Amino acid sequence: MAFESGTIVDVRENRVLVEASPNEACGACSAKESCLMGDTSKMRKLWMHNGIGAARGDRVEFSIGEGTVVGISLLFYFLPVLFLIGGILFGLKANRFFHVDSEPGSVIFGIVGLVFSVLVIKLVSGRVQKRKSFQPILIKVINSIPGDHVNSCSSSEVMNG
Repeated sequence: MAFESGTIVDVRENRVLVEASPNEACGACSAKESCLMGDTSKMRKLWMHNGIGAARGDRVEFSIGEGTVVGISLLFYFLPVLFLIGGILFGLKANRFFHVDSEPGSVIFGIVGLVFSVLVIKLVSGRVQKRKSFQPILIKVINSIPGDHVNSCSSSEVMNG
């Protein structure tokens, strides 16, 4: 499990919005320069269950399961390539049905496959985001704002509770 830290920027009922720098999670990755997540100018914002009573402005530690990172990476990187290649192959064979040259047909269907992959990703990511196994877990408050009440508990209480 990867541990990260961020700052709570919003609290709504039993959920908090944590703003985290992508550099904390991506610092050791060799692809960080070409990855959208490695962009240092954009902060990530993640909603998560507030099982520790953290307040707005608190610096917190949270974790994201490694399986979650792998699954999301496959969804965002592998699926478009798969649909692009599938579209190209379909375009090469579609010349019999649509009476189109194989090269323009493969380009057209490759683009259609790529666009279709974006729609599939949008649909799937909305459903995946709601699954509890893909949610980040709030572990502990690192620094609390003076005067705010924060319930402290161990990470095992967070994971079990």
